[in-house]
Amino acid sequence: MTGAKRYVTMQTATASKERTLVLLFEAALRHMRTGASALEKKDRIKAATSLDKACQIVLELQSTLKPEVAPKLVSDLIEIYTFTAARLSRAIASGDVKDVIEAERAFRPVADGFTQAAQQQMATAKPTANVTP
Repeated sequence: MTGAKRYVTMQTATASKERTLVLLFEAALRHMRTGASALEKKDRIKAATSLDKACQIVLELQSTLKPEVAPKLVSDLIEIYTFTAARLSRAIASGDVKDVIEAERAFRPVADGFTQAAQQQMATAKPTANVTP
């Protein structure tokens, strides 16, 4: 295992729930960009691999939603995640980069909003361990 891979493994293993979700949002967007770039270069195999990874992350994020906590918000997020996953799947099938652009356009505001909320929460969270010098 390379040093970079060990770092990423350690980062995700020790991350808070909020940080883990931020990492998932970032990974989904990264895979969307990689897939779009591959489609532009006519590399359908690389595009399909990247877009499938993005789609799987989006569907995993959707599976973590808890409608009992915020029914309206969850309903809206389900629509966005479903749209995003459908566009990514369509891009894999059609090879049309426009589908990836539409998926990212729908998904990015959710990712950005969650990232901002998580950063605010982490900044205001009280430390859980008492450290004395």
